[in-house]
Amino acid sequence: MGKILARRLLKQLFCTIFFKFVDFPDSDNLTQYTLCTYQDDLGDSLLTLLDKQVSGKSLIVLRNQDVEQLKHCQIAYLGVSAATVAAQLKRFPVLTVGSAPNFC
Repeated sequence: MGKILARRLLKQLFCTIFFKFVDFPDSDNLTQYTLCTYQDDLGDSLLTLLDKQVSGKSLIVLRNQDVEQLKHCQIAYLGVSAATVAAQLKRFPVLTVGSAPNFC
């Protein structure tokens, strides 16, 4: 397995693990979790999540969404040039995850 593919799969794994350990608002009423991406560098690694379930809920993956759409996701994976997008999502109940240096 190449280094790039291994990195992508590790990022994808972390995103799915977060669903198990984060209490999202209204999670008891949700029938599905949504993982959205913005300018992602994950390639096809997200295809492994098709038809998966996390904590008894279906997992939906929406790639390369715009900022308006990200507001409705539980987790938003932001690509390397998305620091301003993370700031725009601060008022919404969205867990932002990124791979850029100094993402926090």
